[in-house]
Amino acid sequence: MEIIGVIRKRVVEKAIYGELSAQRKEEIRNTAETLSKEFIDKITKLAEQKRILLVNPDRILSSYLEDTIGYLQNYFGSIDESHEQPQMFHYKGLGHYDIQHAINARDCSADELISFDKAFSDLRELFGSDFLKVSVPI
Repeated sequence: MEIIGVIRKRVVEKAIYGELSAQRKEEIRNTAETLSKEFIDKITKLAEQKRILLVNPDRILSSYLEDTIGYLQNYFGSIDESHEQPQMFHYKGLGHYDIQHAINARDCSADELISFDKAFSDLRELFGSDFLKVSVPI
């Protein structure tokens, strides 16, 4: 799962810098999603061939990981322009650990999730409006 976040960040950072239109954002996103899908397909094939083990066979853990992957596949952060030199695009968004923190909070019936990570404000959209209160005190 972490590799999906790495692929997204690297594709965004390696994109040729220029005007960041909606079309350009979509092109960058499509490239990242294509590479992520190719990676998942290759890993899945290796698992089917019993050459690797994707998840622990423990049902609780596998369900937890499936839940995480489900949210991660339905989420893509934002692509912005960095103000650093050299100028390049920058990926900002939730990673798989962030989503797992939210799943843990939900499963533990927490009332509120507090983080200094601005991306946590995306959790309500990802998990739905009835999700616990998310505070980002920055």
